[in-house]
Amino acid sequence: MNRLIVFDFDKTLIYEDSLTVVFKQRIQQKSLFFVGFYFLLKALSKLGLISVRYEKELSIRMIYGSNLELFFADCETAMDRLTWTPILKMLRKHIEERDVVVVISATAEYLLWHIFKDLPVRCIGTLFVKSKCGKLGIRQHPYGRNKRIILESNGVKEIDEMYYDSKSDEFLIPLCRSWNKVCKGQVINHFEK
Repeated sequence: MNRLIVFDFDKTLIYEDSLTVVFKQRIQQKSLFFVGFYFLLKALSKLGLISVRYEKELSIRMIYGSNLELFFADCETAMDRLTWTPILKMLRKHIEERDVVVVISATAEYLLWHIFKDLPVRCIGTLFVKSKCGKLGIRQHPYGRNKRIILESNGVKEIDEMYYDSKSDEFLIPLCRSWNKVCKGQVINHFEK
């Protein structure tokens, strides 16, 4: 029977925060005020003063207004600026072994889908949507506790192996048989039940 293998994306499969790469390419074309405000939002979410979800919603509205298509285009061009970690070899190994591979991340699902479209990888990410009044927002945000809720709503009750980098991913550990903590592209801890 095929095993279920789950990978985080940002700072696990790639070195960067992918949405920061996407947003930075656009805010560089804006005024210094926009750049400062964007990094203020990042700092506020790091300090826990606003949620990561709210930071992303404000950022996408500030940078893209109501133009979701421009955001998607920026996702496509940002792909070339992402730097893969050696953990990508593990993802490829699991594909070769015909394991079921899921990449779940708080980055844009559109970006994940575009990156992995030619591989048998299930992508679950943040779904950005435009409301009826044209306001951009988030419909799904797999971050922290929501990662587990979203996986379970997709029928996942047990994970054979997981690769992750941050404390916010540890909500998935109760579902895991084994898990690998990643730092700077290397597995630094391996755990098993």
